[in-house]
Amino acid sequence: MAEKSRGDMIPHIVLGEISKFPVPKISLDEQLELLPTLDSWQQKADALARVHLAKTSEFDGLMPSILSHAFSGQL
Repeated sequence: MAEKSRGDMIPHIVLGEISKFPVPKISLDEQLELLPTLDSWQQKADALARVHLAKTSEFDGLMPSILSHAFSGQL
């Protein structure tokens, strides 16, 4: 794919080139074998997203206090 990319500043691949890429065909049995692994990855991604959301909310709650202490010279 890198060989087919264009552009100096922001390399990109045009749609005409994408349609020429070979796509491996996977049998239904192979697809079904992959499902447990993909489900596990999805569960891990969901868990990480929940942690990220919680930490972002915590940070958003702490930021005003941190700024208040910083501007009052308490840090």
